Amino acid sequence: MGSFKVYFLLIITIVLFSGCLKKPVAPVVMKDPHITYTLDETIEKIGKDLVHGLNKKRNRIDRLALTVYVELRNFSKTSQFGRLLSESLINELNHKRVNIIDYRGQTAVSINAKGEYYLSRDLRKLNKIINTNYILVGTYSKVSGGYLINSRIIDNSNGSVLTSSKVIFNTKECRLFNNCKNGNRKVRLTALKWN
Repeated sequence: MGSFKVYFLLIITIVLFSGCLKKPVAPVVMKDPHITYTLDETIEKIGKDLVHGLNKKRNRIDRLALTVYVELRNFSKTSQFGRLLSESLINELNHKRVNIIDYRGQTAVSINAKGEYYLSRDLRKLNKIINTNYILVGTYSKVSGGYLINSRIIDNSNGSVLTSSKVIFNTKECRLFNNCKNGNRKVRLTALKWN
């Protein structure tokens, strides 16, 4: 009867402590990026991903500043595509009720014979301080299926990523990326025989 008590206590002990053991961690499954085929679809998908990530984490951000998308291999180089993405996301995110600030506004409107201007990239004409903790940054790089576009909203006060997006834009439009190859074709000359 004594051994029965020992076995009984052993079983009770195992059952009680089994709840304290760590459960096995499920393996991380990488989601394939969404593939888009038009610029509008690409911008819409990035905006949807970013806002979904903010809503899922219940992050409410105020005064988001956007920067131009840059090439992954060179953070100081962009293209028409990088500028177009950033500009279009201002509209997309604004329609999704994200509070955007455009820090490129001058301290005054510039007027000349060709028109009136408020936006500028001349640092001397802009406010030197941006009043925001949240910045959208993004990169793009050539991959076999097109261009991989990574986007994220960063809390500038601590560097944490609040939300992100990964999209492959399947396009062969080289002019957007300033990487068109020389379009000259080689022509073979042959002699014609006249009868």
